[in-house]
Amino acid sequence: MKKILMGLMCVLLLCGCSNKTSETNTNELIISGKISSILTKLDDSNSFYTIGLDAANTLLESGTGIIFIGDSDNKDTQNNAVTFNEALSSNDMQAAYVNLKNLSDSEKDNLFNKLSDINTSNLDIDNSKSMLVCVSNGKLLSINYDDSNLSSNIENVKNLQAKSTNVGCEAGCKVE
Repeated sequence: MKKILMGLMCVLLLCGCSNKTSETNTNELIISGKISSILTKLDDSNSFYTIGLDAANTLLESGTGIIFIGDSDNKDTQNNAVTFNEALSSNDMQAAYVNLKNLSDSEKDNLFNKLSDINTSNLDIDNSKSMLVCVSNGKLLSINYDDSNLSSNIENVKNLQAKSTNVGCEAGCKVE
């Protein structure tokens, strides 16, 4: 009995005891919470909502909308959030936000592979930078890393969404 008790104590000491609570599932369609707490340079009235990997893949595969992809700990992402938000607001549009910080390496690979798969225009995809991605019906329309052609790219998606009859993501993207 003493050996069993000592063995059990050794296992507990080696393995540790944890009462781990479940983490936010990054594959949920829409993740709740204020994006201003993630993208700290934005106030609460901004044009972004957060989505997980599954929703991003659905939008990329068959939707019409805009996705902002970046790591919330990155200065480039924080600065682009302000630039992209101004352009989105002036066009009365919203964009989904995928926080790379919350994705594993394999999930990031999945996301960027999906972008490559729908890149029929052979646009440059630089996954080391934050980007605003415009898609329509599973085709990559444009990628913005800064404000070059930003407003016209957003307007293009807005016009395409107006023509679309099927609504998917209630927060601004349309999925056919």
